[in-house]
Amino acid sequence: MNLKIVFLVLFIAAASAKSASKLVEKFAWNVLDYAYPDQATKQHALNTGEFIPQNGIPVGIEVWRDKLFVTVPRWRKGIPSTLNYVNLRNNYNKSPALIPYPDWRTNKEGNCEGVTTTYRIKADACDRLWVLDSGTLGIENTTQQLCPYGILVYDLHTDRLIRRYNFKPEDTNPQTFIANIAVDIGKTCDDTFVYASDELGHGLLVYSWAENTSWRVEHGFFLQTL
Repeated sequence: MNLKIVFLVLFIAAASAKSASKLVEKFAWNVLDYAYPDQATKQHALNTGEFIPQNGIPVGIEVWRDKLFVTVPRWRKGIPSTLNYVNLRNNYNKSPALIPYPDWRTNKEGNCEGVTTTYRIKADACDRLWVLDSGTLGIENTTQQLCPYGILVYDLHTDRLIRRYNFKPEDTNPQTFIANIAVDIGKTCDDTFVYASDELGHGLLVYSWAENTSWRVEHGFFLQTL
């Protein structure tokens, strides 16, 4: 992957009288920008290498009401925030600056109480945002496990963290790489299970909201076949 070439186009379905499935380009970025509180703060981040615009690559999106969430993993240095959003309401900028969610502090590199690197996120029917944090910096042979694998859950009405859960040591193995998440809600919001695929460790991690615990599932079907 050439990380110097960054181009992402996000499509949002737009209903029309002619075609209910017509797609239109909403946002496009060649290089990412962030909504710093002021120009002086942004310039300091650029000068120190905290923000290196050409190093950011968006990999995941999720929509909830007037927010488009965008994830940017910390594959290389200079990623100031991994979990972000764009305001969809009255946003006429084709390449809007990303706003850290829920704030800058949560996304600070090295803060294991926040979010280190996230790939996939999910907004559920109970208006909760589920964030799978890999806790890693780098990619492939440069990967460092800075913080534990974990799940953060936000109340989307208040933007408050309502639960953080770190997976247990026995849930992972030395080959573990977890990026994708699926949320399954039963009859009530408390009856929720989360599934995270261990793509390199050949397993499945399961989390129960009601019991606030996790376990690992392994099966021959998860093994790679020729």
